[in-house]
This record gives sequence, C-alpha cells and structure tokens, in this order.
Amino acid sequence: MNYLAHLHVATQCESQLMGNLLADFVKGRPDNQFSLQTVEGIYLHRFVDSTIDALPEIKPVASVFHPHYIDTARLRSTYFGITR
Repeated sequence: MNYLAHLHVATQCESQLMGNLLADFVKGRPDNQFSLQTVEGIYLHRFVDSTIDALPEIKPVASVFHPHYIDTARLRSTYFGITR
C-alpha cells in the first residue's frame, strides 16, 4: 500500500514515478547517481516519509512496533491509513 500512496503523491506532484519507487532502496545522497528527475522523485519520497513520521498521530503508535520498523512510514501508512 505504501508504494501506491507514493505513486499517487508523485502523480499529483508531477514527479517521476521511478524515483519515488526507488527511494526505499537508495541510501545516502542520490545526487550525481541518477538523472535529475529521479533524484527529485527520491527526495519527494523522503519528504513524504518524514512528514508522515512527524505527525502527532504517529508518535504514540510508533512505540507499539519493534524499533526496526519505527523509521518507516510504510508500516504506519499501511496499517493506519495515514497518507497525508
């Protein structure tokens, strides 16, 4: 479900779909590794994830999950439907 949410946001923002999907697998700064459009998609994906993670509704829920999953918005958006 996380991928569908990222594709929807990417479409609404007219961002490249591949970069938005690739972002979960790219570590560090993607600059100079991909085309500008792909890099922008990666940064959009990261922005969406960090925005979801910062929501006050997410903070109390995060303690329920194993620490391995706390830094991923995918789990929270999938199970709690929070995609804003």
